[in-house]
Amino acid sequence: MLDSAEVYMNEKETGVAIKQALDEGLCKREDLFVVSKLWGYFHRPERVREAVLRSLKDLQVDYLDLYLIHYPIALKYREPPIKYPGWIHDENAYVPRMELDEGVTYQQTWEAMEQLVREGLVRNIGVSNVATGKILDILKYAKIKPAIV
Repeated sequence: MLDSAEVYMNEKETGVAIKQALDEGLCKREDLFVVSKLWGYFHRPERVREAVLRSLKDLQVDYLDLYLIHYPIALKYREPPIKYPGWIHDENAYVPRMELDEGVTYQQTWEAMEQLVREGLVRNIGVSNVATGKILDILKYAKIKPAIV
């Protein structure tokens, strides 16, 4: 299992290693379980696909085995690349802070994640860094249940 995320800033390097291992016949793609995560800047439904396509390109794979909503906080969109830790909207501000995107719901983000499964871009979807209440909420509307929490 290769656990990555755009906010970890290592997907390009991981992709080089994956491609090398596959090209050298060290393993087959189906032997790998590749994971990435959707960062808070991309919670709006129209941004979810954009984010996964970037991760697929950087990881040099055609699909992800698992794609997680990394954190349950939607942040105002910020142009990539994301700088770790990815929370701060303007690192040059006198008091750096997060800027929340209150115009998107977790349900909207989850439904966009489900669309990635239907398109074959990801095989499984899940969530991370959530409390029990959020999981119970997801289960009320999810057509595709989280594969992992």
